[in-house]
Amino acid sequence: MGDSSIIREELIASSLNGITAIFWVIIGSVVGFLLISKYFKYKDKILLLVGINIMILPSPWWPATSGYVLALFGIYLDDILYGILLLGPLTIDILIWVYVVSEALYKEKQKIIMALMLIYTVACEIIIISLSIINVNAYIMIRLGLIDIRFQLPLMIINILHSIIFITTLILYALPILRSSIPETRLKGKFAISFLILFMIGNILDAIIPWDVILGNAQLILIAEAWVALFARIILIGAILCLYNVFLLPEWLKNKLLG
Repeated sequence: MGDSSIIREELIASSLNGITAIFWVIIGSVVGFLLISKYFKYKDKILLLVGINIMILPSPWWPATSGYVLALFGIYLDDILYGILLLGPLTIDILIWVYVVSEALYKEKQKIIMALMLIYTVACEIIIISLSIINVNAYIMIRLGLIDIRFQLPLMIINILHSIIFITTLILYALPILRSSIPETRLKGKFAISFLILFMIGNILDAIIPWDVILGNAQLILIAEAWVALFARIILIGAILCLYNVFLLPEWLKNKLLG
């Protein structure tokens, strides 16, 4: 294959990657804003915090989104800023989410839980910012096209730790809801589990699987990552809609599913 064909495929793959990232970020922002707007109606701080949580949840895709848009104008996102944006906001998001869960389930132990989470958050942010500034290539490899990346070991470890905390706390939050005698509450628990499953699948497909290591061939990598990104972000959008239903189940949907 000639160089021009490879460059063309890189541009097509990066465009598909960038456009789907934009849709994922926009939908996450809209859903989060809808929850935040309900805070002013119901004065429930959980709606405010979960809304913020949902808006930040797609933050690992912020660099891809902004990187793609800037690249259209011949401007390229600085590698250091790319590295900081990749997991920095999500680390704070995990702190917010754990507060929501502790507020609901572990009020008496909340101060201890949040103190430990604050230590974890500060440590992660120091590592993320330090590695991004000192040696961003040890943290993230930006490759193949305008915005495509590969996680290096430190970033992979932080992402896995975030995932473990998020998955564990979500299961702890969902289990009591699933055991409820109230049908509507159980339905919200099912949406919580659906969110967890969909988010895990989408995140694994889009951010964790090292396609370049598995496939080896540059052409196959470009094709695979572009279409997997599209599929993964459709799944992630479905996940975020499930999370919305956990905290603000629409009346029409409740009536349809519960009869």
